Amino acid sequence: MGRYLNSTVPFETWKQIARTRFFVDKTQMMEDILNAVEVDGQRFLCITRPRRFGKSVMANMVAAFLGKAVESGGIFRNLAVMESEICKKHLNRHNVIFIDFSREPRGCGNYEQYINRIQDSINQDLRDAYPEISIDVSGTVWDNFLAVFEKTKETFIFVIDEWDAVFHMPFISKKNQQEYLAFLKNLLKDQVYVELTYMTGVLPIAKKPKIARKELQIWYDGYHTVSGERLYNPRSVVCALVNNQLTNYWTSSGPYDEIFFYVKNNIDDIRDDLVLMAAGGGVEAEIQNYAAVSMELNTKDEIYSAMVIYGLLTYVDGEVFIPNKELMDKFQELLMNKESMGYVYRLANESKKMLAERRML
Repeated sequence: MGRYLNSTVPFETWKQIARTRFFVDKTQMMEDILNAVEVDGQRFLCITRPRRFGKSVMANMVAAFLGKAVESGGIFRNLAVMESEICKKHLNRHNVIFIDFSREPRGCGNYEQYINRIQDSINQDLRDAYPEISIDVSGTVWDNFLAVFEKTKETFIFVIDEWDAVFHMPFISKKNQQEYLAFLKNLLKDQVYVELTYMTGVLPIAKKPKIARKELQIWYDGYHTVSGERLYNPRSVVCALVNNQLTNYWTSSGPYDEIFFYVKNNIDDIRDDLVLMAAGGGVEAEIQNYAAVSMELNTKDEIYSAMVIYGLLTYVDGEVFIPNKELMDKFQELLMNKESMGYVYRLANESKKMLAERRML
């Protein structure tokens, strides 16, 4: 058992809580977590609550239940989690990496000392657990996790407590904050060895948010799945909450510029459609999945299909729309800044007034 890999600490901490007089059984949440992974394919869960709302307690419970470190069936035997079949089959079956990012090493005076201690300890844990694999203790942890996965096909559950604690440490600079976020991204994002990541933190809600749910809906909602479920732009929502500011977080790069280029060069064919969509209306279209990889987008349906695939339009009941205010601003910026499209923008404004008047009748 290591400091971070299959540590006994989460179990011992959870056991102490579970035996207290005022213990409240919330273990049924394990069923929701495992369903999110197995049924919904969600491998990344972040629990954001105010301080002292039990986040660390539940993180220790998740690690104690899923981890191989200790046979914990005895402590969970009479709790709600054992009524679930999906939970019982996962009891003590997984490699768990448990990291509490609020713990600082003695005499720590800079970010390098802080993060290197964590990386070095995880690497040592991997070397001890997999002596037959060449583990570079001074290397990056994700390279070593990949080496283990390639040799054994074993995966890992990451339980990360107080992930945002770094942002409140006195020796952490703005540059260090970006380095830390890059560390988490490299460790977790799109990594085949990650079976589940369960994180706790309070950073996104620490600023007394000034943004209402309705405002988020207006700015970033409007996308739809094939089954008709509504979706938000997740990156924009996160940026808005972290920055406490509703604005356009859309990135104009790569395929987005190419799609706008084709719109501009087919203005004669789609002029009226642009007017209607910029006014908030929908346009009939037949969506074609191959359009995103097509070398040329010649027809309206090909253009609209590619724009749906890249998130510039949304498709509902046979019509394409500009999904939300964030993208509406993007379209209007295009229409205003391109000299050849100025008259389209003026027509769109007139159409918008007409649509508004019609809705009032």
